[in-house]
Amino acid sequence: MLIETLQDERYAFAVGKIRVLETRLIKTPKYQRLADAVSPDELVSQLQDTDYAGYIERPEEYPSMIKSVNKWLQGLMDKYIIDAWALDFLKSHNDFHNLRVWVKSKLQEVKPPNIFMGWAKIEPESWDKILEEERWSEIPASMRDAIEESITTYYMSKDMRLVDITIDRHLWRYRLELSKPSSWLHEFTKLEIDLYNIETFMRYKFMKLDRKILHTGLVDGGTVDRIRLIEIADDPIESLPMALRFTPYEYMIGEIVKDWKDPMKFFILWDKVRDNLTLPILKMTIYYTFGVEPIIAYFLARKLELRLLKFIFIAKFNEIPTDLIKCRIPDVY
Repeated sequence: MLIETLQDERYAFAVGKIRVLETRLIKTPKYQRLADAVSPDELVSQLQDTDYAGYIERPEEYPSMIKSVNKWLQGLMDKYIIDAWALDFLKSHNDFHNLRVWVKSKLQEVKPPNIFMGWAKIEPESWDKILEEERWSEIPASMRDAIEESITTYYMSKDMRLVDITIDRHLWRYRLELSKPSSWLHEFTKLEIDLYNIETFMRYKFMKLDRKILHTGLVDGGTVDRIRLIEIADDPIESLPMALRFTPYEYMIGEIVKDWKDPMKFFILWDKVRDNLTLPILKMTIYYTFGVEPIIAYFLARKLELRLLKFIFIAKFNEIPTDLIKCRIPDVY
């Protein structure tokens, strides 16, 4: 994949700081040792020579550790990112999460649960008045479209699942539009959409969902035409690699569908495949001397690191076999 690199000297200092932080990301051999830990307590001991040492003393504190590091990471982005569109891109998952909570609570006529995410373009507490008074000018068009379509969809179907996937579809459209100033980020977002669509298709097959959910859930804008997946909706899962012929996904998907009948192993392997496809794109930012791209890549790599650590802690608490844990470890950043 050839991507045009536009150097932005405004980020020269910030990129220098990010290059130092990149060296402290956890590497594959360390993950292997974490997977070999015989208990959650040993897992904590293994983290004492990493940047997580000051965040955790006991295994049960791992959710607090992840929350604290996330907060630090968000502060780092606020400090170093100058372009509003880039911050909006990174905050988009939180914005659409908050939007989802408010819309669903309005539809169900209940008080929204206190599960809002604070690092967002739109303040969580603002959503009540925005929805109540229809103050659409205060939010981006993609969010307005998500609200209008999800509400209409619910009243037509009475199916809350369709509300969720309608909002997700608009989230990806929003991210794709926001990513346009950076050719690297735009290509990365197309990859994310492809992976989202493939996962949506696999969950549709696994859960034997209504075909309408698949049609509504698949997103335009990736490199793989969603029609490819719709056409094989009723075919065996083994047909998926063939539908992805001549794409970067064909071989890896072909390898893991062999484990389709073992759901735990299959979805663990899928998470690894997803990360192995994502990480090479993040690593491409080493060619940027300046620019916002290395900062975004570090944010995404660190989020991946947090997801991996969360998985390993949960696996250790639930005594998942070490070999299965190691199946999840990708070739990290």
